[in-house]
Amino acid sequence: ELARRQGVSDWLTVIHAPLVDETIGGRAVNWYDQGALTSLTGIDLLCVDGPPAQGVEQARWPALPFFRERMSAGGRVVLDDMIRVDERQIAQDWLTRFPDVQSQSYDFEKGALVLTLPR
Repeated sequence: ELARRQGVSDWLTVIHAPLVDETIGGRAVNWYDQGALTSLTGIDLLCVDGPPAQGVEQARWPALPFFRERMSAGGRVVLDDMIRVDERQIAQDWLTRFPDVQSQSYDFEKGALVLTLPR
């Protein structure tokens, strides 16, 4: 209903992907149900602002290992909340795993890192 009121329902798709125990990038994680997300491809912009940590170390880490091959050339990933230690560790790991990705930090309210994939 909110999408309709905002005039975006023609291009917005909502996918229900509950948190489940998964293995991503060789790591056991509690993250969004991969089965609900596998059809997504050609992603130009990926905003990583969840799942909430709530006692789970590096809860957002699976995002890039899972979505990397589903993104478009030159796609961008925004990792929010860079003031947190976990997010800085996640960013370090991603940049090590994906050395072809360029990064730019932004001093927003909680900090953000924008990664740009190669073309």
